[in-house]
Amino acid sequence: MPPMKSAVKRLIGICLSIGSPAFADDLTDRFTFAGFGYQDFRQTSANRVDFVDSSGNWNHNFLGLITAAQLTDKSRLWAQMQASSGEQVGFTWLFADYQLTDTVTGHAGRIKYPFGLINEYIDNKALQLSLSLPMAYSESADMTFDAYTGVGLDWNAALGPRLGDLLVQGYAGNTYIPSKSGFTLQYPNNPPVAMGSVQPTQNQPTSDRRLLGGRITWNTPWTGLRFMLSGSATTLNYAPLAASLVVTTPVTSTEYSQICSVEYRHQAIWFQSEYNLHRFPGGNGYSGIDSDSYYLQGGYQMGNFLPFIRYESLITNQNFSSNPNFYQRQWGIGTNYALTTHVNLRLEADRNHGFALPIASQGSPYYPAGSPIPAGSPIPALDWNEFALEVNFSF
Repeated sequence: MPPMKSAVKRLIGICLSIGSPAFADDLTDRFTFAGFGYQDFRQTSANRVDFVDSSGNWNHNFLGLITAAQLTDKSRLWAQMQASSGEQVGFTWLFADYQLTDTVTGHAGRIKYPFGLINEYIDNKALQLSLSLPMAYSESADMTFDAYTGVGLDWNAALGPRLGDLLVQGYAGNTYIPSKSGFTLQYPNNPPVAMGSVQPTQNQPTSDRRLLGGRITWNTPWTGLRFMLSGSATTLNYAPLAASLVVTTPVTSTEYSQICSVEYRHQAIWFQSEYNLHRFPGGNGYSGIDSDSYYLQGGYQMGNFLPFIRYESLITNQNFSSNPNFYQRQWGIGTNYALTTHVNLRLEADRNHGFALPIASQGSPYYPAGSPIPAGSPIPALDWNEFALEVNFSF
């Protein structure tokens, strides 16, 4: 057991042993702990995205502590407490599970959102190949969530040595988004960009979105190769923007997300790719929005080094796919270097064409295709670079 985990368990044991040493030993054996975190420096050559610009800053960081408590032989309580410079200390997720049968497990509470590949470890940079998240997982793209509050079921099926294993997950509840989310812009003074999904009506929290979805994971018989298919539907109220940027009558509609994922990780090779399709049908005379994103990235382990390369594309509104307000393509290259078993250094440089995420992350007004940018508004750079340096750790 790593020294930090042992120290935490010993501390709990000392506090509890004041009343009953035997009880303390039994209770501390029921707990397991893990933790991780990172600190980034980020800078762009032009444009501003996710609070980063050409000046650069150290504002991206995270510290998480995961605790699991054995409640009964068939039930556990799971929690992740988090802290960062952009959020208050709180729980990312906190839920209980129960082993209903040998193959079926139920969950209830605020549960980690089972959608796509990266969401499995979106907070733990030590488990990720590249420094930057794929654009589809950016908060600004509004295509995925941290967690949901509700219930879920997991079914594990062993298909045999020739077919591999299957994990089928279903869930229902409300979406959960931390308070740092950019979706707090108020209408009509600073209307949001029309993108992959729309912002909620004024003063309505995004956590009010009703959610229903599922994910299927096939672990193939070939070592390290797996496929995923995820889908969800969320219902929300929103106020579409007229051409004059005036908010129209709020309506209720449902948005749909699907993502296809593949990962191969075996020996020195690590490859990942996903395609995300996001549809918002609209309503009340509003035509709706289709958006999509895909990426391919791969790395090769060479001693302590794990260099990687990535290409990805994002279109936040297919109605204006040729307008750089709504598309962004990116080439990225970088490397990981393992300083120790639990500490990793990472460098990454990206080249961008288009500025969909800078527009979305600032809540900039929607400029219809072909229309002039309003006088006095900053003109984004079509081609621009990003640089990032990171130290991440786990214990």
